[in-house]
Amino acid sequence: MNRATPRPRVWSLQREWSRAFAVMLLALLIGAAVTIAGVRSVVNEMEGAAGRLRAEYGAVAELAAALDAHEQLGHQLLAAAPVDRQSFVLEQQKIEGLFTAAAALEAEDDGRPAALSQAQQDWQAGLEQGGLWGDQLPGLTGNNVANAPAFAAASADVRTQLAAIQRTSLQALDKGIVDTTDLENLLIVARSGLLFVAIGATLYFRRRMVKDLIRPVNSLRRGVQKLQAGTTATAWT
Repeated sequence: MNRATPRPRVWSLQREWSRAFAVMLLALLIGAAVTIAGVRSVVNEMEGAAGRLRAEYGAVAELAAALDAHEQLGHQLLAAAPVDRQSFVLEQQKIEGLFTAAAALEAEDDGRPAALSQAQQDWQAGLEQGGLWGDQLPGLTGNNVANAPAFAAASADVRTQLAAIQRTSLQALDKGIVDTTDLENLLIVARSGLLFVAIGATLYFRRRMVKDLIRPVNSLRRGVQKLQAGTTATAWT
């Protein structure tokens, strides 16, 4: 038995243009998806960088404020002013906890924990040099203003170290912004590519529309006009 020869697929204008509009819709959906994903990625990167800055910078800022307040009390103790020494010691313990918490934060700078540890050691050394460390306070009697300049210098050095640590946090934010710029550039390239594809598809389908629709319709219209003209001439005859 001879197998039936498959019939050739007949060209269909409806199928052709259905495929064209499906391609255009797909390009539109891809463009929308790329835009949404790109914007979401940029926003997430910015939020992540801002969150890291708030955590890193804020922890050191809180620590610096506590150190300043504690230093003022230390100067009062050196001047033999009436200060609650137990509260002074408790404040030292609180500051130690702030150092630990700041060092425990996950940060872009690998040297941050070591820098905080060094600042803590220098802070403690300054207090010990002035006789202001916890177990030294019972022996601190009389006026010790002579120790104030060295204590102030040590405290200033610790503040300088903390300021340097904060600068690294700002640099980490700058790095996050640079990364975001790269993502923005990638998004622009992707959207530009889709735009060129859309323009090319539009020009292609315009040419096909002229070939498949407009020209045949114009030919039919001219034929109808000739037929009408011929009918009119016959009627006059």
